[in-house]
Amino acid sequence: MLDDLDDHNVITRSNEFKENVELDGQTMTGYDALCYLYPELVQETKVAKDKVRDKNSKDSTTVKLRKQNWQQLKNLWLQLAKRQMIKFDPSVNQDAETVARDVFNDSDNKIFVLQRPQMVHQEVVTDSSSASVRETQADYNTEYLTMKYGKFLKILAQQTDLSVNLLNNLMIKAIKRLRNNTNYINEKNIG
Repeated sequence: MLDDLDDHNVITRSNEFKENVELDGQTMTGYDALCYLYPELVQETKVAKDKVRDKNSKDSTTVKLRKQNWQQLKNLWLQLAKRQMIKFDPSVNQDAETVARDVFNDSDNKIFVLQRPQMVHQEVVTDSSSASVRETQADYNTEYLTMKYGKFLKILAQQTDLSVNLLNNLMIKAIKRLRNNTNYINEKNIG
């Protein structure tokens, strides 16, 4: 198509329409020459005049409905038109906070535990008719496994759906009760 338009001197080398084009003895603009050479472009790209409306026009579209049809739809429409609101019971959150406070108080020290790395020793034992694996586990006595406090709080908040602020306050009190031992911030205490 570009070659044909170039052959008829309708466009320039930079593919822009020329101002004055002479075609079949008539002088016209480059765009008009394009429409003259390819009339199907004009027919397929034009929008019918009654389909486009100016946004500033005062014409409004009115919808008419028969009374008997309105009576059938009236109840449904009134239900849909009502504004609905879901209301959550705040006592559920208060109950969850109370349970969390009780868990974090842990006066028996059964909730908060230290996590040590374990050494697992596996040994294959064979006799004349069978073979088996014997496994022994031993704790390292030198260090504890811990994790970063922010990650600990984030996972705890995701699992419990409690606010990070509440969990942080409860954890501060629990760590103080545990003599500021931060080794209790570990994966065993999340589960």
